[in-house]
Amino acid sequence: MQYMDVNTASQKWGITGRRVRILCNDGRIDGAVRNGWSWLIPLDAPKPGDGRVLRRFRNLDIRPGFVDIEALNEAAEGIVAKDSVSSFTRLLPSTISFLFVLDGKEVSPEDVRVVLEGKLCYSLSLQEHLLIVNFTSILKGLFKKKDKWNGGAFKEIYARLLQGISDSDGEYEREYLEGKEDEITVKAAMETTLKQYEDSWSLLHPLSSSSILTGEIMRISPYNTSLSFFLYLVLAGELLRGNVLPPLLDSSLLFEAKAAFSLVSSKGVYTDLTSLLERMVLRSYMEIKKNV
Repeated sequence: MQYMDVNTASQKWGITGRRVRILCNDGRIDGAVRNGWSWLIPLDAPKPGDGRVLRRFRNLDIRPGFVDIEALNEAAEGIVAKDSVSSFTRLLPSTISFLFVLDGKEVSPEDVRVVLEGKLCYSLSLQEHLLIVNFTSILKGLFKKKDKWNGGAFKEIYARLLQGISDSDGEYEREYLEGKEDEITVKAAMETTLKQYEDSWSLLHPLSSSSILTGEIMRISPYNTSLSFFLYLVLAGELLRGNVLPPLLDSSLLFEAKAAFSLVSSKGVYTDLTSLLERMVLRSYMEIKKNV
């Protein structure tokens, strides 16, 4: 059998050498044997799941909030799926402007509308033009996508979002979670989030599953650039998987949205966020009915 040392395992798994030694001491790496002061680890040994991340989820009392399913079903009546894509796209300027604000930039809905009409807006940079176009193109594609999210899909979406802006391949831009005493990698946290989503959250109503999934990724913040645009696409994709329209947002919601995000970040409470999303989804249906 071929073995690797602690440093090799550390580089292979994306964790510190200290963490590898702890896992070996705890007996969590199959086949690892002590060699004096060090360890020999089977070359094909799988990376063990991060128990600290799992404990964080087990201790987190996730409260997704109540969803008025009847109201949503009633709002969706009479809307034809093939008509909703173009209608929703025409209503996007205020939402895109809101996402820019969340990322710390001031871009007006009027400027976004110019770009969506295929024109050049001189007050916007080339990167901002591309972000608007890329985001809209991806969102349109999500209307046809019905698969559950996975890590590969996240990376593909992010790479497409920044196409022409950077040479990102979608790999997570941060290595460790911020504000944690223990060194927990972003990769391990994202893997655990996806496992929780696959095992339980994806079985909830799309409004609940989308808010929890998006909120947990927001807490991890795997990317530094255009994170709000990425999170909205994750949210939209999960809603559309359950045949629910994404929410229409605008700057008047900024204070309420930040307060809801704060509750998610600090306490894992999703009631306010779910309620906000529900109201904005209902707004999407009403606006589309007015514009179809």
